Amino acid sequence: ELIISAFERLPKASTLRLRIIGNGPLEATLTKRINGSRCHDRIELISKDTVSWWGYLQTCRMFISMSHYEGNPNAVLEAMAGGCALIVSNISAHHEILDTNSALFVDLDNMDDLVNAIVNVDSEFSEALKRSSNARASVMRMTDTKMALEYESVYSNL
Repeated sequence: ELIISAFERLPKASTLRLRIIGNGPLEATLTKRINGSRCHDRIELISKDTVSWWGYLQTCRMFISMSHYEGNPNAVLEAMAGGCALIVSNISAHHEILDTNSALFVDLDNMDDLVNAIVNVDSEFSEALKRSSNARASVMRMTDTKMALEYESVYSNL
């Protein structure tokens, strides 16, 4: 709902479209919220079962994750691998895999910052692409072998 609210506050001239991919307990609430939105014609709620998630990552202008908490943020890791410009919530799980050279961080309670981040990525896309390239390089270093060795190290230390 936060992302929809931010999307509504974008400048009227914005041609950005919002696609929310997923299913879950908020589906009915989000459908109602979208239908009542002044920009409902530019917002889609798409079932994750009917869409090629990877295909969207290859063509989207930005990926936004405003999670309150994450364990291992798989969707963000996939967006990093897809080369998406990233806007993420300012939580520790996102900081573990990203930095300010690879993503824009937004506090969950700051609507103005989220709107500004969306406008920033859209208007300064070449800078956003530099960050996304850094994020992609970072995730590409996360090989199975390296992750297994890091898990082994954690277990050994415990």
